Amino acid sequence: MINSGYVKARVKSIFSLNNDEIKECDTYIEYAVKCVSPMIKNNVDENDIRIVHLCALKAYYYYFLMRDDSVSSFSAGEVSYTLNTDISSKLKALIDEAAVSCKDLFKHDDSADFMLMVV
Repeated sequence: MINSGYVKARVKSIFSLNNDEIKECDTYIEYAVKCVSPMIKNNVDENDIRIVHLCALKAYYYYFLMRDDSVSSFSAGEVSYTLNTDISSKLKALIDEAAVSCKDLFKHDDSADFMLMVV
């Protein structure tokens, strides 16, 4: 089984999350690990950095999607704030790239459905 502690550390370091935010990610980390683990070939190091990285990206993607960021922009006098709504597609692209780097570690590395399984 993929070490969820490694995934948690990776999420925390990549996305610079504080302890409260990383605690909110715990459920998503567990889910990502459970989704990716069955895809790994036998005799492959389950804690290969590519696999841990993929799980971290997937976990943060789920966390990001579930956050309540209903305000996309606001202005207060001369100050304005706009949420980058493109981040979801950027995260998905990162997951796709990480999945490609893991193809040789997964059971279904030549299947047309491979990317659908990973994301």
